[in-house]
Parts: sequence; structure tokens; C-alpha cells
Amino acid sequence: IAGYLYGVSPSDNPQVKEIHCVVLPPQWGTRETVHLPNILPEHESFKVR
Repeated sequence: IAGYLYGVSPSDNPQVKEIHCVVLPPQWGTRETVHLPNILPEHESFKVR
């Protein structure tokens, strides 16, 4: 299983990543490989505020 993590670093600590969303895109594969879409998913929730 693969997922995309979307998040930001807080302004006071750039080494920390705050995860805001985990996206599980459509995928297919075997126990040896996984195939993901070539285009990243887009949604208003993924945009940096």
C-alpha cells in the first residue's frame, strides 16, 4: 500500500513536518511492485495555507 503525505513545517521549527492529510491513490500491483497514477491528486485540502 502506498500513500502521499501532505503537510507543512511550522514557522518556528523547519525540521518538524506537520502532516495534514494522507491520500491513498488508486493503485495496483503484486507483492513485488506497486503502480501509482502518473498525475498527483489535487484537492483544495492539499493546498498550503
